[in-house]
Amino acid sequence: MIHSDKSSTSGVYRMNQIDIINSTFENIIQAEGSGSGSTINAELKTGSIMNISQSCSFANCKSRTTGGAIQTIISGGQIELNEVIIKGCKARNGGGIYINIDFSSQFEFKIINSLIQDCQAKNDQLQINHTGYGGGIFLTGTGEYNPSTKRLDLKGMKIYGNSADKSGQSLYVAMTSVKEWCNNYAFEIIYPPDDELALPILIEGDPQIFQSASFGMKDISWIDYDNKPYGILASNDKRIFTGIDGKEDQAYPLEIIIEKDDDERSFIILATINSCIRL
Repeated sequence: MIHSDKSSTSGVYRMNQIDIINSTFENIIQAEGSGSGSTINAELKTGSIMNISQSCSFANCKSRTTGGAIQTIISGGQIELNEVIIKGCKARNGGGIYINIDFSSQFEFKIINSLIQDCQAKNDQLQINHTGYGGGIFLTGTGEYNPSTKRLDLKGMKIYGNSADKSGQSLYVAMTSVKEWCNNYAFEIIYPPDDELALPILIEGDPQIFQSASFGMKDISWIDYDNKPYGILASNDKRIFTGIDGKEDQAYPLEIIIEKDDDERSFIILATINSCIRL
């Protein structure tokens, strides 16, 4: 376990810096009752920093409790994941990462250009506590989070194909100001707005098997297609939205194509490729 050591009996903690660079962790299975986070279990106090970067990868790691690859408790410390791949990891909560933050502290948690894919949060009916949440990431904490500080920054995260037995296929969040935080980073975009007309969505192929759908838009100023992935969910009743294999919160990825109209103005076409969306 990585943690900030006390430097005296007065409760003052040392300021540590841990750098994990270009490392590979594979097929690590945590023994029953040996804690959380099969590969990294970090507790960072004020002033401590942990950087995981330069093509670090975690593959097929399994925790018996929380944090399939990584568990972190942050009380004023800083953690940054940069160019990290977490794939095929499992836990009861937080199949890839479990994060517990003291939001009243001067913490920072940031993900840059990193992938979390095919991780699973598995429900354990023998456990008293709730399990099966947050296939990719389980995020929770104490205190009031102020989204304007931008200390919690996941916008560099790419997250695909994760699953959870209960809820939060890719991301499960239990904290205050969730709506404001999501709006701050535009995790979810519904297009077109309710008060605007939309071009029709054209579907080719057998709706029960594979199909290709496309639509276009003229205003693309809000799309950061070079740095962010975009996906689509579909619904028949505007209440339940599903994507891959009929799962909620499992958006099907879109291909983005930039074209020109007759006046040489740019517009955009987004198309699913060989998709199968169950409605």
